[in-house]
Amino acid sequence: METRDFEQEMLVDILEELDLEFTQEHIETNHHNLSRLFNVSISFGGKIFETHFTQGSAITEDPELPMVMECLLSDASTEGDILEFAGEFGFEISTHDQREELRRVHGQCVKTRESLLDMFGEELFSRLQYSDRN
Repeated sequence: METRDFEQEMLVDILEELDLEFTQEHIETNHHNLSRLFNVSISFGGKIFETHFTQGSAITEDPELPMVMECLLSDASTEGDILEFAGEFGFEISTHDQREELRRVHGQCVKTRESLLDMFGEELFSRLQYSDRN
C-alpha cells in the first residue's frame, strides 16, 4: 500500500468516527479558468465551519469530506511567520502585488487554522493533522 493511501485511510477513519456533518453546494461562476467553486460546510460539536472550496477542472466529481479536510488541514498547517510561509509554498515577494497576495493567502490559512482549532480543540485537531501527514 502506498503511503498516501494509508494517510487517506487514517483520515477517513477518524472522520467516520467523528460523524461530522458535511454539505457542499456548487457555485456557478463566470470565470474562464475552468476551476469549480463550492460552498462547503462542516459541523461538529455544535460548531459550524463554512468556506469556499475550489478544485481544478480535471476533478469532475463534487468534493467529499475527506478531500476537503485534507486540503483544509494542509492550509491549517501554517504555524510559522509569513516569510517562512512564503518560502515553504514558493511565493515570490519581489513586487507589491506579490506581497499583497502572500498576505491574503497567509491570512486565510491562519484563519482556517484558528477556525479548525476552535471547532475541534487542540487534541483532536492535532490528531487530524497527524493523520494527514503520516
